[in-house]
Amino acid sequence: STQGVSSAASDVYKRQAPDVDSSEIRPADPAAQTSSGFLAAMLTGNTDLSRWSSPGTAFTAVDPAPCVSVKTTHVVGPDEVPTPSDRQKITVTVTVTCQPTGDESTTRTSQYGLTLVSRAGRWEVAALDQPSRLLPLAGTPVPSSPSVPGPSRSAS
Repeated sequence: STQGVSSAASDVYKRQAPDVDSSEIRPADPAAQTSSGFLAAMLTGNTDLSRWSSPGTAFTAVDPAPCVSVKTTHVVGPDEVPTPSDRQKITVTVTVTCQPTGDESTTRTSQYGLTLVSRAGRWEVAALDQPSRLLPLAGTPVPSSPSVPGPSRSAS
């Protein structure tokens, strides 16, 4: 029977489809601004990431900086991004385009998963959830080089 085949195909599609409870966050939204600012600072070598980070995190900028400039192209998160009040948490996926240091004639596109937590009426980055994924022109994710750092943890 073909009913079993269409059911299996439907299951595969559901697994590959984006989360139905997520959508693109507009660039002016505070969650998008925090995400963009954090990644731009981290990838261009800005040594002070505390402006964008939650207290108790120990993020460090990439050194040497892999990018001369970073432009955020998409921020995807929950359908309803709440107004930040204390201790709310959301996850976002941010797509950025980087002008590589030493090769400003090209660009590289990557995606990062971030967890944002609200405090004192603003969003702050609490975690870098997934290492970056470089996106080739076709848009298919490929593994990135292991030189892209995750959050650093200071020994206590």
